[in-house]
Amino acid sequence: MAWKSRKTASGPGVRGGFEYGGTISTTVSGADAVFKDLAELPDYFERKIIRKAVREAGKVGQRAAKKMVPVDDGDFRRSIVVRAAKSKRRGQARVRVFPDANKVPALITYNKSDGKRYFYPAIIEFGTQTLPALAPMRAAFDRSAQESLDTVVRVTNQGIDEFYGRG
Repeated sequence: MAWKSRKTASGPGVRGGFEYGGTISTTVSGADAVFKDLAELPDYFERKIIRKAVREAGKVGQRAAKKMVPVDDGDFRRSIVVRAAKSKRRGQARVRVFPDANKVPALITYNKSDGKRYFYPAIIEFGTQTLPALAPMRAAFDRSAQESLDTVVRVTNQGIDEFYGRG
């Protein structure tokens, strides 16, 4: 199994000491025998099974992240969602696990002194000039890596068994 994690900054950059728009990209690879069996299925079923497996793995990361984030009033925790993401490569399925400001608008704070908006989860994850980064999302994904891979393998095997009528 290979597990890589990297932090990248995207978006407009640093404003008023706060970095926002940051992402953590994680790649999980492994379980080659399962994916070899999966490749023998028709494309439609292969995509369907992969999407389901990746979504379930995303839910594992979501549960881990909800356990790790700091809780003041619970807004950050409630905002963590799993959403399908577009993939540029054919045959790949991606999901995003992230705090969604549309779900909990209270996560966006306004600073009256400089008139700018700040995204609270980004402050917690990446830190500021004066506040160190806590990185609860990154830690959660690092801790749930093996469980996520196990989930992908289990759900993929279930899908293959269902296709062949063994489950």
